[in-house]
Amino acid sequence: MRTILLAVKRYELAQRQPGARSGPLGSVAIEVLELFANLVDFRTGRLDPAIDTLMGQSRSRRR
Repeated sequence: MRTILLAVKRYELAQRQPGARSGPLGSVAIEVLELFANLVDFRTGRLDPAIDTLMGQSRSRRR
């Protein structure tokens, strides 16, 4: 999972346009992917967090 996260971050940096704040994915997408990596149960392969769990851990809000 660590290699996937590193690849995503490299892609984000490589594809960012000069002067842009973020790349094509954005910081929130990368943060949610990192949360998923920490929440997945590798033994069973299950990943089913509640939206409230994601919002609480990512300091985001519902729109």
